[in-house]
Amino acid sequence: MEEKQKRKVEAILFYPPLILLAAFCLWAVNDAEKAGAVLQKVYYFVTNTLGWVFQWYYVLAFLLFLYFVCGPYAHKKLGEGPPEFSTLTWWGMMFTAGTSLGVMFWATMETFWDLQFPAMGAQPFSPEAARWALSYPLFHWGPLCWGIYAVFAVAFAFMFFVQKQNVVRPSSACESLLGTRLAKGWLGRVIDIIFLIGLIGGISTSTGILAPVIGELFSKVFGFEHNIRLDSIIIFSWIFVVAATVYTGVNKGIKILSDIRVYLGFAVLLLLLFFGPTSFILNSFTDSVGHLAQNFVMMSFNLDPHAKGGFPQNWTIFYWAWIICLCLPAGLYYGRISKGRTVRELVTGVLIGCMGGSWIFFAVFANYLLDIVNKGVFTPEQLTALGQISSHEAVVKIWSTMPFAGITLVVFFILAYISNWTLVNGAVYTISMVSTKELTGEEEPPKWSRVFWSVALCCLTLALVNIGQLKAVQTMTVAASVPMLFVTTTIILTMMKDLRREWGSEQIGRNPQLERQSALTVDQEKVQA
Repeated sequence: MEEKQKRKVEAILFYPPLILLAAFCLWAVNDAEKAGAVLQKVYYFVTNTLGWVFQWYYVLAFLLFLYFVCGPYAHKKLGEGPPEFSTLTWWGMMFTAGTSLGVMFWATMETFWDLQFPAMGAQPFSPEAARWALSYPLFHWGPLCWGIYAVFAVAFAFMFFVQKQNVVRPSSACESLLGTRLAKGWLGRVIDIIFLIGLIGGISTSTGILAPVIGELFSKVFGFEHNIRLDSIIIFSWIFVVAATVYTGVNKGIKILSDIRVYLGFAVLLLLLFFGPTSFILNSFTDSVGHLAQNFVMMSFNLDPHAKGGFPQNWTIFYWAWIICLCLPAGLYYGRISKGRTVRELVTGVLIGCMGGSWIFFAVFANYLLDIVNKGVFTPEQLTALGQISSHEAVVKIWSTMPFAGITLVVFFILAYISNWTLVNGAVYTISMVSTKELTGEEEPPKWSRVFWSVALCCLTLALVNIGQLKAVQTMTVAASVPMLFVTTTIILTMMKDLRREWGSEQIGRNPQLERQSALTVDQEKVQA
């Protein structure tokens, strides 16, 4: 009976995100055109009005990253004993964390659009446009991006292995700053609801963009017409796969499929590198890194308020908003696998390992696109015409020019399906964990809840696909990221307070663990009173 009680959902966390999600799906399905127009207005309002907030947020977070590398906490150890994983294995986990179809899609898609609508007022398809089109994606997937993941990795690793907290909800990570009464009361529930909405928004952007790509690949490989019915079949097939995973307990199978995803990704990468324009890829990538280094500070603050070209709003602010929505579950993962590492090891591992893994894909896929443009496989006019059709169709047409395209597209399809399924599976697990009552980090959420949320996410994905606009899909993240700024800032402030109390007091003989337990006891007594 007690176990059954523990597996009930927490209504205040379960229903508000669900109601918002259901309302949006009904609206998007009933009036897709109006929904798309409204979402575009929301997108432009947030990215233009609050762009400066996101830019400063990421710059300050990167300064905090540098503080962890060079400051007094750099040599502090996150947990007792030796590291849980060997150094080689740990670096491999960091390096492969970003290898998915999403990286390949954005490496192609962002370069495709940046050539046509370049940054800094460059002429479309000019050599200057090409340099910006290659260096800006590296910036978006570079130090500022992975630096903020590293900061939250430290926050969660510190809570797990130093404070011995089994954190499940974001509100638990704010308890020492807010106090037990607020963290376990109304403010904590608000924080958890915002996190769930932000996570759903971030995941729906990923699935909403990639689901049509999978449909287009299926159409290209098997000869079926690509329409909303095909997308629906593919999207809802994820529900059955998630249900099979949950009720058969094939966790080992999940790991195997995740490994296959990594192997297939690097197989395509090596195919392009060795059978494609190898010398051009390496030369152009080297030039792009230099161009990024030369302009890094300017790009970190660029909002283009005078020319109003819209590039920072369409790309940089969108990426920053998306990352804000996903940084907590990602930081939790990086923190979980880093027991026994020092703070410096952890933050440099996230930055160098994850950035290196994603940069390799951007180097190969982005420069492959530029090479086929230079060789006339696609003329500027043809690329412009491709831009008039859907993004997923344009990307698949570009991928169709790769060596051994008949085999490569099949590999892309398998990789895409596995990537999206593992993404949905991981997301519904996290959502179910947070929305279940009295669940610790070592317990499993209810099986029915995971299947239910997979249905909900798939319905949301289908609603976004039905709207059929890239901006509408991106808006889900942009809108959800605004309240997430409050949540992530609260967690950072809590972490800094706890770090000072735990490690900043060691030199004067205080017992931080006893102080923390005493403070929590006092808070609990106040709640009971």
